[in-house]
Amino acid sequence: MQQVAGHRRQAGLRAGECGACTVLVGGEPRYACMMLAVEVEGAEVVMVEGLLDGETLGPVQQAFVEKDGLQCGFCTSGQVMAVEGLLRKRQDPTPDEIREGLSGNLCRCGAYAHIFESERRGEVSHDRDPARTLGRDEGGGQAPPLRRRLRARERQRRLRDRRHVPDMLHAAIVRCRHPHAPVKKVDTSKAERRPGVRAVLTGDSPGAKLPWYFEEKGPPSLLLDPHCRYEGEEVAAVAAETPQQAYEAARAVAVEYEELPFVVDYADALKPGAPAVHEGGNRSGEPDKYERGDVAKGFAEAEVVVERTFKTPCEIRTLEEPHGSVAKRDGGRLTVWDTNQGVFDVRGGLGQWLQLPLTSVRVISKYRGTASAARSSRASTR
Repeated sequence: MQQVAGHRRQAGLRAGECGACTVLVGGEPRYACMMLAVEVEGAEVVMVEGLLDGETLGPVQQAFVEKDGLQCGFCTSGQVMAVEGLLRKRQDPTPDEIREGLSGNLCRCGAYAHIFESERRGEVSHDRDPARTLGRDEGGGQAPPLRRRLRARERQRRLRDRRHVPDMLHAAIVRCRHPHAPVKKVDTSKAERRPGVRAVLTGDSPGAKLPWYFEEKGPPSLLLDPHCRYEGEEVAAVAAETPQQAYEAARAVAVEYEELPFVVDYADALKPGAPAVHEGGNRSGEPDKYERGDVAKGFAEAEVVVERTFKTPCEIRTLEEPHGSVAKRDGGRLTVWDTNQGVFDVRGGLGQWLQLPLTSVRVISKYRGTASAARSSRASTR
């Protein structure tokens, strides 16, 4: 049985790094990922759903809608709870207190300006006049345009739902279960006989040897590359009439691997004789050097020299929006609905990978999630 879906470690999970899981425990904002159930015995625990009054949003929740304080939505619940906890203690926080109250909540989209304004809007109505329509100015002015409220709700529906087109097929990916292993053999016979299966694609299928992830010196790998260099790399793809049929067929694909030595630490990867990730070694090029002044003289004259190695944790985009694409071919034209923040970059990459003219490729992304998605797209098309 092959691994169908690779595992992702959410950045910050069980480490208290992002604040997306913030709840109120006894009125105080706390990270749920850092607490055990026994620690909250007898205490009041309020999650973001607890701010609702029936179907009516709480003041802080409505403020985030009015001021467009949500983008991808992943961090929104934690931000709302941090704001709620602050406003329960201070009805008129200063700007510095607001920033301090939000300092433990990261927004990967970088929408801090709108989040800050959401908190300021929340303090206008929080614990003052529940019957008052949030969004009106303190002088009784009109509420912000309705389109913002509709946009927020439509966006949340979009994050929950996937697009469907007539006669759409669903894909499931067979992924490598080893960190470093060339594929010796792929047996798709059982998968091809499964109900609803329309196609099974492997690295040996006609037209499947597509270059992937272009770099300046050329593509370092192929789509469905037979040399798997990390656990979870794509080995085969199944297209079927329903998601469940595709999933079951992917489980029926049998893959034989040749397991090879591997390294997971960059320092070990640079040691002599380390297993090579790609041909030519593990260095992508000569390291960049920048010097100004007489460095040797500066060290010699320094009273103290401190040398250390600093490392930063890997941050993985873990957004609420579903990561996936829907593609439709209409003659020689390709339309793709994709989660990204750079439709032209994605269009350029697809045209380059599939060898299609840009006039034949259209990429649609109604709402965009993060700037990191755009950086990822640009990096893949260079």
